[in-house]
Amino acid sequence: MKKTQATISVETPDSVTEFFLSQVKSRKDKEKLGSVIQGVREKNYDHALLEALCGFVMFAHDRLAESSNRLEKVHGMLVNQLAEESKLQSEIAELEVKYHAGKSVRVAKKGGAARSAQFKKLEAETIRLYELGSWKSAPFAAAEITPKIVEFSRTVGGGLGPTTTKPLEWIRKHNRAQKTKLS
Repeated sequence: MKKTQATISVETPDSVTEFFLSQVKSRKDKEKLGSVIQGVREKNYDHALLEALCGFVMFAHDRLAESSNRLEKVHGMLVNQLAEESKLQSEIAELEVKYHAGKSVRVAKKGGAARSAQFKKLEAETIRLYELGSWKSAPFAAAEITPKIVEFSRTVGGGLGPTTTKPLEWIRKHNRAQKTKLS
C-alpha cells in the first residue's frame, strides 16, 4: 500500500473524480456523488482507496453502458425481425385470400352449373309425371309426385328432401307456360 501511495499524487484522485463526475448526466446525481466523494476525503481515507473506488465505479459504469448498447442492438434486431415476419405473414395472408377467392369463384361456377343440370332433369321428370296423370289441382299433383321425385333425385344426385316444394313450383311454372301458349 505504501508503494502505491508513494506513486500517486494528490492531483490524481482529483482528476479521476472530475473525469468520473463528467460522465454523469444528471446535475443532481453529480452533486450527490461529489458530496459522497468529498465526505470520503474528509474522513481521511487513503487516496489510493478513493482512486480504486472511483476506478471500479467507472469500470462498472462502462460495462453497464456496453451492456446497454448491446441490449439496444439486440432489441433493434428483434424489432426488425418481427417487422419482417409480420410483413411476410401479411403477404402470405394476401396470397391466400387471392388464391381462395379465385378458387371459390371457379368452384361456385362449376357447382352451380352441375346443380342446375341435375335440377333440370328433376324438373323434366316432374313435368313428365304430371302430364301422365289427370289431376284436380297442382298441389294434389305435387303431393303425389313429390315422393317419386325425391326417390329419383337420389339416383341423379339432386339432393331433394321429402319436404321439398320444388315439384309444386315446377308444376305451377309449367301450367303458366301452357296458359301463355294457348293465349
